[in-house]
Amino acid sequence: MGAAALVVGETLIDVVHAEGDQPTEKVGGSATNTAVALRRLGRDVLMATSFGRDERGPRSPSSWKPNASRWPWIPM
Repeated sequence: MGAAALVVGETLIDVVHAEGDQPTEKVGGSATNTAVALRRLGRDVLMATSFGRDERGPRSPSSWKPNASRWPWIPM
């Protein structure tokens, strides 16, 4: 395949409140969702983003693993 796609942008935790259910948390953000979609389509991806230093921050890169073979990220 050609060159990797460089995706630059936010990674955040989406907290979803559904009526009658407990809130759920999912790693998201527009750039991160785009990178995951490209990876699922078979494109190599290089992600430039940053993560918070709170309890949620370390979850972000680990949540990519199903989509992350050959997916390095650049800490900002």
